[in-house]
Amino acid sequence: MPAKINLKDKTFGRLTVLEETTRRDKCGSIYWKCQCSCVAKTIVYVVGSQLQNKRIQGCGCIGVEARAKANTKHGHLRNNNRPKLYSIWVSMRQRCLNPNCVAYKNYGGRGIKICNEWAVYEEFEKWSVNNGYKKGLQLDRYPNNDGDYMPDNCRWVSHKLNQRNKRGNRLLTYNNETHCVAYWCEEYGITRAVLLNRLKKGWSMEHALTHVEEV
Repeated sequence: MPAKINLKDKTFGRLTVLEETTRRDKCGSIYWKCQCSCVAKTIVYVVGSQLQNKRIQGCGCIGVEARAKANTKHGHLRNNNRPKLYSIWVSMRQRCLNPNCVAYKNYGGRGIKICNEWAVYEEFEKWSVNNGYKKGLQLDRYPNNDGDYMPDNCRWVSHKLNQRNKRGNRLLTYNNETHCVAYWCEEYGITRAVLLNRLKKGWSMEHALTHVEEV
């Protein structure tokens, strides 16, 4: 077995190796924690061989900038040279990896992680395009809102649907279906205040949803 090569403090393209991690891929290869020199200063985790063979030299920003440059050349400058999807990826990483991020306590601080596959932007972009991403949609962790960011636990949804999947929402069960208050109100045509007031009085879910007030 070849001796382990210490990559700490070495630079590969835009990536500077910060430290070795305890992560290993399926072949047992080491993941190294690296920081990109791009504007976002993104932290990524890369297998040593991918650094040494120059397969990965940035957090994904190089490809993004190249495409933005091409778009600018053809008169399609957008989002300060960054496509919206890239900004979503950076925000996801900040929430999970940056303790200085305001939202970190609700994500990384709760143990929510990002899969190794999405450590590089191009992989996240490829999955997004193949799974229905389009402008205006938001990344939603589903079916497990307490789970990690990974292909099997994420989907692209509207802002409205994403808000309904928030951790702090009150969930109610009726007919073996569990949804947030907003869902039931919309389904049965009543206001949130009316539904909650009825439940506060001790009404059953069925009675609270289906009762029709006399005129």
